[in-house]
Amino acid sequence: MEAEEARAALRQEFHATEDQGRQHQILEESLGHIASQLGLVRARKKELDRLERELTSKQRRVRARLREIEGEDAAAGLPQRAAAPPRLAS
Repeated sequence: MEAEEARAALRQEFHATEDQGRQHQILEESLGHIASQLGLVRARKKELDRLERELTSKQRRVRARLREIEGEDAAAGLPQRAAAPPRLAS
């Protein structure tokens, strides 16, 4: 949030001045803030990707276990359980 606020202040200052030297400095400063924000976004994306893989793996294990249980029930002559809800497309 701080980087966004800093960029907003720099943007306001950029539009308020006609001094090209100062505008150049402002643009250079803004690159640092943008780089910081990109670093944060990339770290969050990496963590979300990891979480997605973990949840997908867990989902596969649960579905496999359900199939095992259904097979055991069928082998034991037990009635089938209620159908699972439809899968959502990913």
